Amino acid sequence: MIRRCFYGLLITYVVLVTDIRADFVIVGYNSTNPNGSNGAASPNLNAAESRNVAPLQLSRGAGVTPNQGVAFNSSNWSTAATVNLASDKYIQWGWSASTQSLDLTTMTLQYDRSASGPSQLVIALSVNGGSFQSIFSDNDIFIGDETHTIGLSSFRSVSSATFRLFGFNASSTSGTFDIEEFTVAPDPSRGIIVRGDLTAVPEPGSLVLVVISVFAFCLPFFCRPFFQNGYVSRLSEAARLLN
Repeated sequence: MIRRCFYGLLITYVVLVTDIRADFVIVGYNSTNPNGSNGAASPNLNAAESRNVAPLQLSRGAGVTPNQGVAFNSSNWSTAATVNLASDKYIQWGWSASTQSLDLTTMTLQYDRSASGPSQLVIALSVNGGSFQSIFSDNDIFIGDETHTIGLSSFRSVSSATFRLFGFNASSTSGTFDIEEFTVAPDPSRGIIVRGDLTAVPEPGSLVLVVISVFAFCLPFFCRPFFQNGYVSRLSEAARLLN
């Protein structure tokens, strides 16, 4: 009986918590160069959309140079054959603070390079002010567009996040790398999209519903002995005699 009540509590809790979680776009970046039509270099770009966070710009480390083009285009990438996560040869995005704790789910981005641009890349992530750790690598970047969706479900209870993309193994520092736009329904056209959920914390009203549900589930089991042993009928008879 106690075991069945416990299962009732567990099932009700899971259902209520699941109902209040919904995957959404935390930050999304439109990577079109606003100066692309006149051939000017691409500036840092504000997030096109954000939710529950203070977004960072899509920007460059000091060692990377803005390049002209219709997308977020950069040059002066590392020609080294291995990545250095302490270098300034990166582009970055993310958010500096959030109003609610977040569980990350996925990140999707699209990119390409010129023939002499970086042939390899590593994406590293720092959460809640921690050290950067590699979450994705591409050891053979196409000259044409590539679209990747990266799983981030191991990053939970996140309040701030900084993503850095390190390009390396370029054949020339004049080679370029750019973030291109893609469309994956139901999201709008973007170059980078980071998705996640609110960290699951039941609201007070949900906890009240849990208690009520479990009480209703367990009550028949606690009351059954009274009916089986005739206690209820004896109490009723005593009440009749007193009247």
